[in-house]
Amino acid sequence: MRSTEHTHGPGSGGPGHHNPWTTPVRITGRLLCLNLALAMATAATQAIAAPTAAWWSPAWVAPWLLQPALLAAWAALRRLEKRHTCRTTCEDRQDRPPGPTGYGRAA
Repeated sequence: MRSTEHTHGPGSGGPGHHNPWTTPVRITGRLLCLNLALAMATAATQAIAAPTAAWWSPAWVAPWLLQPALLAAWAALRRLEKRHTCRTTCEDRQDRPPGPTGYGRAA
């Protein structure tokens, strides 16, 4: 069964609010994690096996060089996602009557 988090989960702004930045953030985050795993695997291979093929030298360094770019892209997209989420939740708060609700109310 597929999750409905993209329309009702955290960061979506509530039911009926679609955040166009959620999917790009998730994809970039997954790429970031997979690239880090690849970087660690190639570093371990370099340390243990020390391959001598001509293509290996740039190949094992490439994921480490790509990691800061992916991190910067993920951070920028995440910021846009949060900005959109804040904008939609702030609009929802303006529609509600003032007063304590939920966690704002003393026990």
